[in-house]
Amino acid sequence: MGQNEDEFLALPESTLQQLLASEDLRVAEEIQVLSAALRWLDYSPATRRSRITSLLVHIRLPLLSPTRTARLVQDVSDLSLRVALQVLLADFLRKGPGRRVFEGRGRAGDCRPAFACSLLSNSISEPRRKARKMVYAVGGFSRWIGARWSDGRALCAVERFDTFGGHWTADSSLHQARSGLALTTLHGEVYAIGGESDSMIFASVERFDPGRHQWTNVACLHHPRMGLGAVACNGAIYALGGWVGAEIGRTVERFDPDENKWEEVVEMATPRYHFGCCEMGGAIYVVGGLDESGTELASAERFDPLVARWIPLVSMTTKRAYLTLTAAGGRLFAVGGWNESSGALNSVECYDPEIECWISVPPMTVGRASCSAVGFSGRLFIAGGRAPPPHDPEAPAISLNSVEVFEFVIGKRTGGGQEAVCGSWSIGSSLITGRCEAGLVIL
Repeated sequence: MGQNEDEFLALPESTLQQLLASEDLRVAEEIQVLSAALRWLDYSPATRRSRITSLLVHIRLPLLSPTRTARLVQDVSDLSLRVALQVLLADFLRKGPGRRVFEGRGRAGDCRPAFACSLLSNSISEPRRKARKMVYAVGGFSRWIGARWSDGRALCAVERFDTFGGHWTADSSLHQARSGLALTTLHGEVYAIGGESDSMIFASVERFDPGRHQWTNVACLHHPRMGLGAVACNGAIYALGGWVGAEIGRTVERFDPDENKWEEVVEMATPRYHFGCCEMGGAIYVVGGLDESGTELASAERFDPLVARWIPLVSMTTKRAYLTLTAAGGRLFAVGGWNESSGALNSVECYDPEIECWISVPPMTVGRASCSAVGFSGRLFIAGGRAPPPHDPEAPAISLNSVEVFEFVIGKRTGGGQEAVCGSWSIGSSLITGRCEAGLVIL
């Protein structure tokens, strides 16, 4: 856009809206899209001021930093336009995207238009299909070929994969080496939660600022946990289950980033550890894992944070512990894992929430227990995991550095109501360090 600034600023609104809504914008960051929209508005504020709302609906606010957004708004030259933007984006600029955007709705004296309250709740939180993305692999456990059972170690190393560059590079390490941690993102920052090293289970939590490449400590969990799940949902972080030392963690804790405080909010419906966990559509899903007796589970549940209620779901077709769960294309994907009868699994299952059914997906090329996954733009990105050495199945499992990418499309529903998930696996760029029980997120 910068090379043809005059031509861009003269675009009709309809053309600009098509651009802002496009999945095919090849941008490094979503902030560039907002910057372009604000420049277009500021070019002729008298005639374009009324178009603010029709443009902002196309900006993916959950992907933006409130601080950087505030700077952009402050740089708008027209005073009335700047004030209008500050009013519409007041909640976001103050707290970032989250549940508090709803607290002002309907209060006496709240003069913000209804659009201001719905803007964040309706905003898309997934990066554009062709936008630059950064995948972070954090912590985990490493054991190499030929190592003894006692030779493995927890990792503090962090790697970053640039989807434009197509390679992994080292980033700032965690303060504390952690395996079996949970990793999630909130307001454009990465949270590493719990985990263990040398049989010491942690309650500590670290937060990563990708702009500064810096980790800082935040409030600790109430209970040390490893093999837990964590997701960001409605502006808060939820830490679920896990192993707390002598037993399974039975509670769910919620982190308020503004108060820097954790609180226990509810008990797990089914206590479990080393399970799959992710957020989709404002709900938290947990599947598989190990129960109190160490038996693998196939069961699945959904937690609704707004009413603090657990809802049982149909079970997976395969029992899986040490699996990973990710959301993509409005579906859940349960990837890999391990069970007593089959060992490390290469199978993948897909859950359709509309018809409440699990269906099979083409398998990975290798079995992976304790692998990590993210989903975006019609793709699953699977990294690491552990499996026995290929030529010595009785040897200690080794940590994998390989990456697989599954590109998929959702087919038409069959006569029974199911949708086929069609796609193919390809080999991605390998991790610098093989790791399992790590965290993987995308920004």
